[in-house]
Amino acid sequence: MTIYQEVLMAAEQLQGPFSQEEFERAELMCSAAVDLLSRRLRSGLTYADCRAPFVLAGALLTCSLLETATGDNLAGFTAGTLSLAFGEKNDHRARAAFELLAPWSADGTAFVGVIA
Repeated sequence: MTIYQEVLMAAEQLQGPFSQEEFERAELMCSAAVDLLSRRLRSGLTYADCRAPFVLAGALLTCSLLETATGDNLAGFTAGTLSLAFGEKNDHRARAAFELLAPWSADGTAFVGVIA
C-alpha cells in the first residue's frame, strides 16, 4: 500500500465514506497534502521516519482541504500547478496536522494561523 493510499483510507475513516465524486476530489487533495507535508520534513527524513503521525496528519489535511474546497471559503483554485487560495478561516484540522509533524519539520516548529 502506498503512502497516498494509507492517507486516503485514513481520511475516509475520519470523514466517513466518500461518494464517487468525493473520492475523486479526495484523491487530488490527498496527493496535495502528502506532497506538502513531505516538503516540510527535515532534510534526510521521509514519511517512513514518522509514518503513523504522517498518515494522521495527511488525513487531517486532506479532510481540511476537502472541506475548504467544497465550502464557501475557497477564493480560488487552479488545477494546472495546483494553486489554492483560501479566505480567512480558523481550521483546526490543518493546524493539528502541522502540529503533529512539528517534531519532524524542517525548522522544528509549526506556526499556523499567524498573521503579520
